[in-house]
Amino acid sequence: MKRSHLPPPLKHFIDCLKPPKNPDALGGWGLSNALKLTEITDSITFPVLDLLSGSPVAVYALGSYGRCELAPFSDIDILIVTRGGAGVSEAMAALWDTGLYPSIVIREADEIRSSAKLDALFATSILD
Repeated sequence: MKRSHLPPPLKHFIDCLKPPKNPDALGGWGLSNALKLTEITDSITFPVLDLLSGSPVAVYALGSYGRCELAPFSDIDILIVTRGGAGVSEAMAALWDTGLYPSIVIREADEIRSSAKLDALFATSILD
């Protein structure tokens, strides 16, 4: 993803990346920046995911996003579990409009187990 396509909060964060005065604070520079980047990403994605409130749904952050270990230009991996899928396409479009370009996997609640049995990558991503 090119930097020019990032949402303004992420551009500002990347512009402000500086080593802390105390490198041991919060696990060092990397961890503190990863946590801050995750908070910024949450602040962008949470309002958009509120569009899913019309149907029973669970939303999971996967990979480095789920572990709060985002780095600049990390993938934003999201699993949306739904029953019926109402509002999912609108939320997906809105997430893409933020400029984050997340990788989104959508599964019906009863598909999770069978998907995990058939796809080892999917199975390991939900364990992470």
